[in-house]
Amino acid sequence: MATATRTRNGKAPVETAPYRPVERDYLRILTAACPPERWQTVVEKAVTLAEGGDAQSRAWLSKYLCGDKTAAHTLDWNERMLADM
Repeated sequence: MATATRTRNGKAPVETAPYRPVERDYLRILTAACPPERWQTVVEKAVTLAEGGDAQSRAWLSKYLCGDKTAAHTLDWNERMLADM
């Protein structure tokens, strides 16, 4: 069974134990409840709120768009996006 890659507290991804069956079940449920089309709506709302000055929306978007400041300069755009998945 393959190991999972996870990030903790903004640190570099580390190889961890495989997801437990219950974790896989929760991820499946989450994915089913929030398909990409719905997620796009969430992101668009966050962008609108951020543009209106909402600090939490700006911080949330920055985390995903800019990544960790200490590692961002060593990773290209695709690597940063995949590292947080």
